[in-house]
Amino acid sequence: MHSALAAEDIYNSVYDSLLSMAGRLVLARSTYRVDFARHIVASNMWNYCSINGSENFKTILVSEVRPEACGTHFSAKGNHYIGSLFNPSYIYDKTRVKSVFVLGKPCNASEHFGDLWDNQIATLSEIIEQDKQELDGKKIQIKEWTTHAGADETGFPNYIVVVTEPMYTTVGATRSADQNSTPFKKKALGERAIATKASTSKGLNVTCRDDIEHALFDDIDVDDLGAAQGMSVSEEAKAVLDEGNNANRITTKDVYHPSILPDYGGDLFKHMSAKLRQFDFRDVDDYLIHPEEWYLELRQETLVMVRVTLQVFNWDNRRVYQLNMHTIRVLRRSESEVEERKMMFLNPDSFNRKAASEAATLVSKVQLRKRHAPE
Repeated sequence: MHSALAAEDIYNSVYDSLLSMAGRLVLARSTYRVDFARHIVASNMWNYCSINGSENFKTILVSEVRPEACGTHFSAKGNHYIGSLFNPSYIYDKTRVKSVFVLGKPCNASEHFGDLWDNQIATLSEIIEQDKQELDGKKIQIKEWTTHAGADETGFPNYIVVVTEPMYTTVGATRSADQNSTPFKKKALGERAIATKASTSKGLNVTCRDDIEHALFDDIDVDDLGAAQGMSVSEEAKAVLDEGNNANRITTKDVYHPSILPDYGGDLFKHMSAKLRQFDFRDVDDYLIHPEEWYLELRQETLVMVRVTLQVFNWDNRRVYQLNMHTIRVLRRSESEVEERKMMFLNPDSFNRKAASEAATLVSKVQLRKRHAPE
């Protein structure tokens, strides 16, 4: 019972914080063609920009990480298609490898938080439905930024799909429309009658409003955020933020040898000089998460706040809506098991040689000693 109450505390705390922020900063409270609009970069690519400027529309969504069975591909090979046994697709220095996170509504979310999560889906659906109206009956295949848990895709989507930036960089590099569907209507998000004070409980990291706002300062201009919320940010506050950033031992400019990931290896990777990038993944204390801890800190059922931009790839008969992840912040750690990830071998002979080598190593460690006959 205590755990359930503590869980409700964090959801209500997150809800209160997001509700207090300017609508354009929060996906659930943003409105297409009011807060942001489509910007045609090229004939086959669209971005979405703030309604009063040309900069990319950056917004926040809050969800819970789902496991690989739901479509998450968070690993050394990411969402890379490996091909077949007779026609393998290897990963080279210039191969763009991205990880994919599938995010869902927490099972024990409070009613208010549940409404907020549903409104995230509604905002994303609203964009696609308005875009469809411009097709004038033309039939094309559409891949949405949401997905369903099962084969039935007629109901309310269960998941939101976000894609990371390319995982690897080379040394020296700069760092369907014919279906009739009903738009999902947004729910009214009003202040709760009683604002739940943030609390902590064993196994839970409850984040208060100030913590959440602090987490956003790394990715939003401090003065811009203050103006959006109708408040001023002092020089002292900026100094505190700068001091916190400098205290972090790693930065997003850092790169690592890819073997730092436990599932990197096998004959899939043909890297020569590629390095693994340090993503802007942050823990509950707002410190960057080292790649060695990625799988632990971002395991299934982790409650996260994600900062994304919206993008569309548009071809004659196909359109792909994509949410690009730029920052992810852990709001509550998960106690679920870390999913196992293994090295990938495309050539069975390579796997057999590795297995034989491991077996030989184990045998070499066995020490045989003479047994003394009993007197």
